[in-house]
Amino acid sequence: LELEGTFYRFAERAGEESILSTEDLTALSKVENEHQVVAFITPHLEKIFGGGDANAKFSVYNSEYYKWMKTTSETNQYDLKPDLLICHPAFASEKPAFTSRDPVLNEMREQRSLQYGVLSDWKLRHHIGLTGEAKVTINHQALGEVSNYGAHLCFGKGPVTTRLILFDKIQCWLVRVTKGFVSEVTIFKWHEEGSVNKLRGFIFQSPIAEVLTAACEKFQLTVGNDSFLGGGAFGFVFRATRSDSKSFALKVVAGRQGLPRLEAEKDKMIAARRRCPDEVMGVEEDGFAIFEDGGALLLSEVGDHYLELEPQSIVDSLKKLHNVGILHGDARLDNVVSVNGKPVWVDFMVSCSAPTDKAKEEELEDLRACVRKKFNGYNAS
Repeated sequence: LELEGTFYRFAERAGEESILSTEDLTALSKVENEHQVVAFITPHLEKIFGGGDANAKFSVYNSEYYKWMKTTSETNQYDLKPDLLICHPAFASEKPAFTSRDPVLNEMREQRSLQYGVLSDWKLRHHIGLTGEAKVTINHQALGEVSNYGAHLCFGKGPVTTRLILFDKIQCWLVRVTKGFVSEVTIFKWHEEGSVNKLRGFIFQSPIAEVLTAACEKFQLTVGNDSFLGGGAFGFVFRATRSDSKSFALKVVAGRQGLPRLEAEKDKMIAARRRCPDEVMGVEEDGFAIFEDGGALLLSEVGDHYLELEPQSIVDSLKKLHNVGILHGDARLDNVVSVNGKPVWVDFMVSCSAPTDKAKEEELEDLRACVRKKFNGYNAS
């Protein structure tokens, strides 16, 4: 990195804010282990990124005792546990505080309001703001450990670039990993003027998080921990709550290119619900919105997992769609939810009206096969 000119030493910016004061730095110098370093620094990171605010774009989660980072693309094995995860609250799942026999650490934790959590789903790794690792003193091995985290975040269908921080009692390293390799490192000291803006400018601003924040403001909703419901190549869905505690499913897409598809999905769902109101998820009135960086679709219910349903009822509900001339087009179990114990279909993007009998029978048989697989060999009629 030094030979390539990508290892930088931050130049102080006189008059700008520092992350730690001289008094803070003196207190930090007295901590005895990595856990205490994490506990000391976390509130300062929360302050920088606005954590604790109901509409904050980022929260800081202590994940040092929880394995959430996948280590192989062939299995669902999660072996790595970085110390910190910094992301939008909707991308995290809350965890209980770990127990400790360290009296100093326990006292620090009592004095600070710390959050504990992990990434809700591996699909969301593209949208992590920062991944953090603490040491009492940084060395080359520590950089290798952080590099390894970055490589695992990037592998497979992961992001091209991810951002991490490595810190100790004196300094913080901003580490950029590209295609699995460290591509740039910038070092600053906690007390240096300008360090707040430097760190704030380094965090990754997720386009999905930007649209999610805008949608919540538009529809007067909030999203918090454990809100992620699902997602893929086209958009993500989150549980969002109104002030009266009513919950909705909020689908967001980033980028202008996805807007025509999202609007088409809205139109198809509204049309299908008119013909088959009990089997099709509703769209809220004025529940479609376009923003600078994407769009959002607000669905009337959240629904529970399809495993809460009677398997035959799922197949029967698809038959009802077919009987009124609707081919769902993507009749997977992931696209049906339980609402008041009854099956309700979502995601009508590739649906069509006036389908052929052959198309309906093929879709029905595919669904029966999915039901047999997921419901222990159940043979639906």
